[in-house]
Amino acid sequence: MGNQLLEAIIVKRPVILFEYEIFLSDIKSSGLEYVNLGNKYNRNGSFIEINESVLEKASEKSIEILFDREKYYNIVNKNFEIGKKEFSFETLKRIIKEIIFSS
Repeated sequence: MGNQLLEAIIVKRPVILFEYEIFLSDIKSSGLEYVNLGNKYNRNGSFIEINESVLEKASEKSIEILFDREKYYNIVNKNFEIGKKEFSFETLKRIIKEIIFSS
């Protein structure tokens, strides 16, 4: 998981996320709630472009979250709890022990 995603979860900020390959395979199933920028893009020279309708939906969702205090706190607290459960050092320690001792 990228540092930016972990940092947003830890400081309880909403997440706006492009669904990169590792996210889709390893993280998405955790149930994190985020504003979705999709997983498709086009290259335009040295720039990356995301479909305009995807950006419009993401903008609307972002504004909705930022201006609805209850929704904002529900999302960031849910993500924080998922982060503690799924991505903490305690979880990593448990997984490593399982791998080492199951051999």
